[in-house]
Amino acid sequence: MNATNVNGADSEPSCLESDTLLAKFTILRYAVLGSIISCRVWAQMNKDKKTCTPAEFFWAGCRFAMHEGVGLLIYFSTSAMMDNFSIFLVHDDAYCDYVKMVALYSMSLVTFLPNCWFAYRFQGRMWDSGELKWQILFGVGMVFMTMASFVVRLFLVFHLGWAKAIRDLLTPIPGKVVIAVLVPPIADALQSGLLILSSYLAEASKGPYVDIPDNEAHEYDAEAYHEESFTARSATASSFSRETYDEEDEEEEE
Repeated sequence: MNATNVNGADSEPSCLESDTLLAKFTILRYAVLGSIISCRVWAQMNKDKKTCTPAEFFWAGCRFAMHEGVGLLIYFSTSAMMDNFSIFLVHDDAYCDYVKMVALYSMSLVTFLPNCWFAYRFQGRMWDSGELKWQILFGVGMVFMTMASFVVRLFLVFHLGWAKAIRDLLTPIPGKVVIAVLVPPIADALQSGLLILSSYLAEASKGPYVDIPDNEAHEYDAEAYHEESFTARSATASSFSRETYDEEDEEEEE
C-alpha cells in the first residue's frame, strides 16, 4: 500500500513515479491539436482546389488562422501555458500530477464554453469585418475570457472538491496514468471542434457590419436591419402577387 501524508494525499515517491511517466506523454495532446488543424487546412485546400505543395499548405494555414481558427489559436495558446504552469510548475503535495491533469482537463469541458459563445457572438463583426482596433479588442477579449475561465476552473477543481473526487476515483485504478494521458487529448479534440464550429458559424451568420468611424459613434442596429429586411421581403411578395393577379386577369379577358 502506498504511504499517505497527513492530508490523505499520495506520498512523494508514489507521485514521482507516475508523474514522471505522465510527463513523457504530454506531447500527445499537441499531436492531436496539430492533426485537427492540419485536417481543416487540408480541407480548405481541397475546397479552393489548390495544389498540394508546402507553400500552398502554409498559406492555407495562414487563412485558417485568420478566420476559422482564430478563436482556437487564441484559446489554446493562452490555456496551454496556464495549464502546464499549474500542473507541472506549481507543486502541491495534496495531489499528484495525474490527478491534477484529469481534474483540470475534465472541468475545462465546462468552463471553456463562454469562449465558444464569445467567438460565435463577436468574431463575425469584430474580427472578420472589423478594423484593426476591433480585431485587437476581439483578441484581448478572447484572452480575458480564457484567463477568467481558467481562474474559475481552478476554483472549482481545488476549492470545491473536484480534484479530491478525481483522486478518490483514480487511486484504486491500476491504469490511472493511462487515463491521465488520454483525458487531455480527448478534451482538446472536443474543445477544438467546438471552437472551430463557433468561428465557422460566426463567419456564416455575421450579416452586414457597419464600422464605427473615428468621429461618429453609431452601432449596427440588428433590429432595424431585420425590420428593413422584412419590409423588403413584404414588398417583393406584394409585387409578385400583383403580377400574378394581372396575368390571371389577362388570361380571363382573352
